[in-house]
Amino acid sequence: MNVPDGIRAFKALARAEGVRRQRIVATGIYIDLVTAWPVDTGRSRAGWIATSGSPSTFAPPELAASIKGRKAKAGAKVAAISSAGGGIAAVDPKLGESIWIVNNVGYAAYLNDGHSPQMPAGTVEAIASKWQALGAQLAAAFNAAFGGLQ
Repeated sequence: MNVPDGIRAFKALARAEGVRRQRIVATGIYIDLVTAWPVDTGRSRAGWIATSGSPSTFAPPELAASIKGRKAKAGAKVAAISSAGGGIAAVDPKLGESIWIVNNVGYAAYLNDGHSPQMPAGTVEAIASKWQALGAQLAAAFNAAFGGLQ
């Protein structure tokens, strides 16, 4: 392998490593959000959608009045509708492309503001902060291994 080929190979490795780190952090955030989120009917928990490039506008449908009173069964149905998109596993970002994790259920912000006894206020911010720190650690490890080249 000559020098230009070696440089191209290293750049490809660095790009792949950047995308890998991004997926690790995004997957961790997604899993933490879904598992920390309170459940009544399951609609808001099923509302967490991960996409790359641009944020999703999808929100799980309202539960029909005919299934009121059967919350566990209804929640499972809503979760199945939401997971049909593949969740975080379906996200395949390109280098430099953002991964969006959003919840478009109308009352999700109220839950994060502490209006549920099942979850403390600021859960989204706490999870984001935790993973931001871990992402910085991954970047520092890469910089130490490769002399700061990204």
